[in-house]
Amino acid sequence: MAIRQRRGLKEEFVPSKLLPGEVAVATDTGNAWYCYAAGKVALIATSADIAILRSENAAYQEEQALITERIQSAVNSNSASIVTNEKSIMYNQKDISDLKSALASTNRNLDNVKGEVLGQIDAELENMKNDMTTLQIVVDEKVDGAYVEDGYLYMISNDEIVAGPLGPFSGTGGGGGSGGNNAILTVSNTSGWLSKSIASGAECEICFTWTSLEGDLPTGDGTLKVTINGLAKMTKDVSQGDTSVEVSKYLSAGSNRIKVSVTDVYGNSRSINYSVSVVEVSLASTFDASIPYTGAIPYTYVPTGNVEKTMHFVLDGNEIGTESTSSSGRQQTYTIPAQSHGSHVFLVYFTADAGGSTVESNHLYYELICVETGNSAPIITSDYNKTVEGQYTSIAIPYFVYNPESMTADILLTANDVHVAALTVDRTKQTWTYRADKIGNLELAITCGEISKTFSLTVTESNMDIGAETQDLSLHLSSYGRSNNEENPGTWSYGDIQAVFTGFNFSSDGWQLDADNNTVLRVAGDARLVIPYKAFEQDFRTRGKTIELEFATKDVMDYDTVILSCISGGKGIEITAQKAILKSEQSEIGTQYKEEEHVRISFVVEKRAENRLVYCYINGIMSGTVQYPQDDDFSQAAPLGISVGSNDCTIDLYCVRVYENDLTRFQVLDNWIADTQNVDDMLSRYNHNHVFDAYGQIVIPQLPKDLPYLVLEGAELPQYKGDKKIVSGYYVDPLHPDRNFRFENAQIDVQGTSSQYYARKNYKIKFKGGFILTDGTTVKVYKIREDAIGTSTFTYKADVASSEGANNVELVGIYNDACPYKTPPQVNNPNIRQGIDGFPIVIFWYNGTSTEFLGKYNFNNDKGTPEVYGFAEGDESWEVLNNTSDRVLFKSADYSGDAWKNDFEARYPEEYAESTRLSTLAEWLVSTDQEKATGAALPEPVTFGGTTYTTDTAEYRLAKFKTEFTEHIELDSALFYYLFTELFLMVDSRAKNMFPTVFTGGEANE
Repeated sequence: MAIRQRRGLKEEFVPSKLLPGEVAVATDTGNAWYCYAAGKVALIATSADIAILRSENAAYQEEQALITERIQSAVNSNSASIVTNEKSIMYNQKDISDLKSALASTNRNLDNVKGEVLGQIDAELENMKNDMTTLQIVVDEKVDGAYVEDGYLYMISNDEIVAGPLGPFSGTGGGGGSGGNNAILTVSNTSGWLSKSIASGAECEICFTWTSLEGDLPTGDGTLKVTINGLAKMTKDVSQGDTSVEVSKYLSAGSNRIKVSVTDVYGNSRSINYSVSVVEVSLASTFDASIPYTGAIPYTYVPTGNVEKTMHFVLDGNEIGTESTSSSGRQQTYTIPAQSHGSHVFLVYFTADAGGSTVESNHLYYELICVETGNSAPIITSDYNKTVEGQYTSIAIPYFVYNPESMTADILLTANDVHVAALTVDRTKQTWTYRADKIGNLELAITCGEISKTFSLTVTESNMDIGAETQDLSLHLSSYGRSNNEENPGTWSYGDIQAVFTGFNFSSDGWQLDADNNTVLRVAGDARLVIPYKAFEQDFRTRGKTIELEFATKDVMDYDTVILSCISGGKGIEITAQKAILKSEQSEIGTQYKEEEHVRISFVVEKRAENRLVYCYINGIMSGTVQYPQDDDFSQAAPLGISVGSNDCTIDLYCVRVYENDLTRFQVLDNWIADTQNVDDMLSRYNHNHVFDAYGQIVIPQLPKDLPYLVLEGAELPQYKGDKKIVSGYYVDPLHPDRNFRFENAQIDVQGTSSQYYARKNYKIKFKGGFILTDGTTVKVYKIREDAIGTSTFTYKADVASSEGANNVELVGIYNDACPYKTPPQVNNPNIRQGIDGFPIVIFWYNGTSTEFLGKYNFNNDKGTPEVYGFAEGDESWEVLNNTSDRVLFKSADYSGDAWKNDFEARYPEEYAESTRLSTLAEWLVSTDQEKATGAALPEPVTFGGTTYTTDTAEYRLAKFKTEFTEHIELDSALFYYLFTELFLMVDSRAKNMFPTVFTGGEANE
C-alpha cells in the first residue's frame, strides 16, 4: 500500500479522518501523524521537528542574501569611482570582471548549498517515506497495535514488538502498563517458534519469560491463562521469569489457535498467539524388548500417515539407517545388526513434509537385551529416559533384569546412594515407584551384582507447600513404595511398633497395585494384620486425639462383617464394609461409604478444655460432629491393638496415622493431600484447596482461577426476610471477563421462608441501578449465559440444607433439558425455561473496613422473574408453600376465606389473589380421591371406558381421574414430572417445589 499524504486537517480530527497508509500534517499544530491501522495513528513528527528543518533552510537563504549584498555594495562603490575617474574605471574593468566571476561563482556556490540543503531535506523525507512504506508492509502483514515510549515508536503484533524503536519522535505514550499503575509488564516468547506443525500425540511445549516491574521491583506472581480455539483450557498462578506449559493434551487434529496471556497483580495483561497444526501421523510397533536377542534383530513397525515418510533408526546415539516409505498402516521390517552383550538403546521415528513444515512422528524408545553365549553378566534395561521431574512427582521406572544364570536376580535400589530396597525379581517387567520430595540432583540406581543402571535427574522445585503434620505423631504406616518382591515383605513398622503379618501369601495379597496404580496393603482371605499400638490405652480428653485411616473395601460377602477393629469394652474404632464408627463410654460418631471407594476417614477428639467435640472427616472434609459429655471416658480397661482382616471382605490399606493431639481442620486437609501417592491427584487437591491466607481465611487472591465471585459492598446485610438494604459491588468471572459487571443502588433482601433462619442466608438482589459492563456502558438486564433471558433480579442460594448444590440447580437443568413437553412460550422461544438456571460462585462481603467470605452460593434465576419462564398477561403460576396441609395434598378444595393463602402464593402475577382457576383444579382432584369415596349413589349414571358407574366408589373415582385427566392437566408434562421425581427420589417435590401453572393465549393448559 502506497503512502498517501493528507493536508487541511486539524489535529483533533486526525485520528478519525486518516485512513490506513496516510500521513497528515495538522494545520493547527503542525504535528505529523501516520495511520498504521483503521482508527489507529502514531505521532511521527511534531511542529518542533518541522520548525528545525525550516530554520535550517532559512539560515541558508539568509547567508545567500548577505553574500549578494556584499557583492552589490562593492559594485556600487566601484561604479562611483568610474564616474570620477574614467581611468580608474579602465583599471577596474578587470576587477569588475573578476568580481562578476566571483559573483557567478558565489551564486553557483549558493545554488550548490541550497541544493545540498534541499537534497538533504528531500533525502530525509525519502527516508521517512521509506520508513513509512516499511511500516505499512509490517502493518499489512501482522501489526495490530503500537505505542510510543521515551519518544520512540514501537509496533506490536500479538502484544510482541515487531518493529521499533523508530524515531526519536516527540510523542509520548505508555509502554506496557495501564491506567492507575506504573508497572511495566513484558512477556517474551522463548519457544523459538510462533507457528509449527506437530504429529498427533507429540508434545507441544510453549516457553516464554515474563516480568512485571514497578521501578526496579517485581510486582509478584501473575496469572497464566491458556485459550485454545477460543476456549479457556488452563488458568494458574505463575512466578516471574522463565515459564513453560505443555498443551498437547488440549490440541485437536487440524489447526489450533493458541493464546497465552499473562496478567500481573495490577491487571496489566500481555498475550502471545501461537498456531499449531496437528497432523495425523503416528508410528506403532509390537516389538518386544523384554526378551533377550542374539545375532541380528528383526524390528517390525507400522507407520501411519498419508505423506512421504523418512524413517530414522538410531542405536546408542548413532543413526544406523534411514528408509523412505509412502505406505500407511502397513507393517514393515528393519534389521538391527548383531550387538555386543549388554543393554543397547534403540530409537525409531520418522520425519515428513506437511505443507512446507517438517513433522516428526512420535518416538519409540527401547533398551534391547543383547546376549552373547558364554557371557554371564546380568543385563538391566528400562525405557524410562527422562532427565527432569517435578517435586513430589511419583517417578515410575519400568525395568527388566536378565540374569543369564538364573530365572531370578537379586537387586538393590538406591537413591543418591541411600538404600531404598533389596528385591528378588524374575525376568518379567518390574516397576520401581519413587516420589521425588526433595529438589536438586537425584540419582536413582538399580544394581545387580557388578552391573548398575543409573538414572540421573534434576528435581525442579514446586511452588506448592505440601507436607503432613509431624508434631505429636505416634503412629504412621504407609503402603507407598512397598512391593511383594522385597527381601522381607512381611514387615511394616514405625519406630518400635512392628506390625504382625499372618496368613499372607504375598502373591494375591500383600503389597498390590489398585486400579489407579497406587500401592496398597491388601488383606484378603485368611490374611491377618495386627498393629500392636494401643490407641485407647489412656483417656485422651486431656490432650486430644486424632486417628486417620485410609482404605478401600472390596469383594464383600457380608456387609456387617468387621474388617478393622480396635474395640474393647464397647470403646474404640470399628470398620465394616460400608461403615466406620468411633465409640466412647457415652458418645458415638460414624460415617458411611461404599465398597470399591478409596476413602480417608479421620476421627478427631477435642480436648476437654475446648468444646468437647468429636469430629469425623471424609477425605479432609468435615462431615459430622458430636459433643461428648464432661464426664465421658475414651480409655479401654483392657487396651487392644488394631486388628485387620476378614474372610468376608477384603480391605486395601493405604495409610494409618495417629496423633496424641487434636488436629485442626487445616492439618487434617494437609495430611490428606500430602499422603496422596499419585502426583497429579496431589497437585489437583492442593490447587483445589489452596484458598486460605496465612490466617486461615478464604480470600479472593487464593481462589481457583476459574471460579466466579461476587463482592457485596455495604455497611450491613439483611438478617431476615423483608430486612431490605441497599448495596453496591462487583461480579468477576475469570474465564469470561466479558461477563464481569459492577453495580450500584441494588436492593438486597433475604430470600426463603424457613431458610431465612439459617446462619448462611439466601439473598435476592434487585439490580435497580443496572449493570455497569467492562466497557463502561450500563444495561438494565443481565444474561447469566449467552443464550439466557436477560433479567434485573437474581437469587443467590447458599443451599445450606443441600450443601452439594446439585439438587437445586443441576437437577432443574436436567429437567428443563430432558422434558419432552414444551410450554407454549418455549415453542416460540427455546431460551424460555420451565425451571431456574444457575451455576456455582462464591460471595464476599466488604463492610467498609474488611472483606469477609460469606460462602459458596449458586448464581440463579429468581423464581419471580416472569420473563425467564415466558409468562404473559392472563397466565397464572402458583408456588406451594408447604407439603402438609390438605389443600396442598389436594384433599380439600376449600378456598373460602384467606386461610388458603398459607398454602399457595402467587408467583405470577405477583401478589395475585384470585383463586378461581386453582380451586377449580383442586375441586376436580378432590373428586377423584379414591380414599374419599362415599359409596353413595351418583346423581345419575356415568360411563367411563365402556363401564357405567352408579355409585361413588374408588373404582369410579379412578376411572374419572383417567378419563378427565387431560381436561385439567397436560399429560406429557405431568407424566415426566412424576417419573423424574420418582427416579431422583424427590417425591416430596410433588408438593413443596411444584408450581401449578396455566398458560392462556389459545387453549388453556393447566
